[in-house]
Amino acid sequence: MKRIIFLMAVIFLISCQEVKKSETETEQQVIEQQEVINEPKEIPFIPVDPNRASLEFLRNLEGEYPFKSDLFKSEPMKGRLEKLLAHKYMDFIQRMEVQMPVEIQDDLAIMRGLMTHGSGTEEAILVVDIPKNLMWLAILQNGDTVIHLNEDGNLKMPIPLFQTIFAWKS
Repeated sequence: MKRIIFLMAVIFLISCQEVKKSETETEQQVIEQQEVINEPKEIPFIPVDPNRASLEFLRNLEGEYPFKSDLFKSEPMKGRLEKLLAHKYMDFIQRMEVQMPVEIQDDLAIMRGLMTHGSGTEEAILVVDIPKNLMWLAILQNGDTVIHLNEDGNLKMPIPLFQTIFAWKS
């Protein structure tokens, strides 16, 4: 099982490599390519609660698997995910059955997963901007439906989320 996960991680990393561009070019590319990404239609924007719990603890989970701490099934993550996802919460949980370890890039906590036997068709990614205390996520359904949600209504998504959605669309 460890070999399969390692092999999946290697294949994923190789497929996500791209030519390094300046930060300005990358940001411009994100803005231009966002028109390609489907925005969620059935789930409305949810206003941010300024009193919500901090997600600073995610820094301590780098390299850990979210399921070991029931991260998505305990507070504060569960409540925030349920509020953000509404009826799509279980879709997200199902697509996090097989998980990658938590990654920390700059100030972003990145959690990726897929449904058992669903690689390439049933996947999910959650990106948390730790200092801003905001979450973005995307769900791949049936290999082509991307549901993209965020807590702040800002259309500019973190680059790791954009890269994953773009890879799903390719």
